[in-house]
Order: sequence, then structure tokens, then C-alpha cells
Amino acid sequence: MATQKPSSAEEEYFTKEEDEKLQILRARLDHQRTQQAKEQGKNLHWMKCPKCGGDLKEVLFRTVKVDTCQSCQGVWLDEGELEMLAGSGRNFIKDIVSSFGGK
Repeated sequence: MATQKPSSAEEEYFTKEEDEKLQILRARLDHQRTQQAKEQGKNLHWMKCPKCGGDLKEVLFRTVKVDTCQSCQGVWLDEGELEMLAGSGRNFIKDIVSSFGGK
């Protein structure tokens, strides 16, 4: 049984097909690696104090959940929470400080 040598056009076609498949696979792997890196970064910093790196705990203050640091006693607000607290009374800063052990 004699096998025929593939023509140049045939070789080019299959080479092009393989290259396209490799590009698709590389793009998928790059996307997966990017997603994994984001997830790892999130896991490292999730609910950690930006000041000291201690663990944050959600505490209900009035009707807003604020994040408090268990180490440095810092209080951290997410987007929109300050506006929600400000609308709930004029002395809200004094109330916040006193409720979290401040003077």
C-alpha cells in the first residue's frame, strides 16, 4: 500500500486549522488564568482592614451594615452607606463613634 504525500495546499490547510485551534485554546487558558488571579486576589483581601489587615466584621448600625476591624477598631463604609447614615440624623458621627467604643 502506497501512501500519497500530501500536497502543499493540504499541508497549509491543516497547519492553519491547527494554528486556529491553538489560538482558541490559548485564549481560553489566558481567560481562566485571569479569572483565577482575580479570585485569589479577592480571597486574600476579602473582609480585611485596609489600615492594618485585620479581619473585618459586619455590624448593624441603625439600618446599615458597617464593617468594623477587630484589631484596630476602624470603621469602614461601603459605597452609599455614608449617605444612608447621614440621612438618618444630624449627630450620626457622634452616634457612630460612641457606639463603637470611641470617646
